[in-house]
Amino acid sequence: MPLTIVTHSLDNCMALAEHNKVRVKVLSGTLNHENRYFYSNLAIEELQNVVFDTAFIAASGSTKMVLIYLIKMMLRSLEWRSNGRVKSFW
Repeated sequence: MPLTIVTHSLDNCMALAEHNKVRVKVLSGTLNHENRYFYSNLAIEELQNVVFDTAFIAASGSTKMVLIYLIKMMLRSLEWRSNGRVKSFW
């Protein structure tokens, strides 16, 4: 199975475009030109349908509520993969 990367970053998309062995999923939204990322409420909904094996989350510009939501989604993903029991989070 190929590596799939989910990102909201324009820079990540451009860098990964050169690697044909990587699937890139871009979260939808409006481009923030200054910081070069896409944002929308729909992007949060899109994340609800993604199950991550590994996640790298940057906190720059994120509100406390967004970070709490992302952590909850990661925990749900881990619980789903481990049949309701989180094996290891950190």
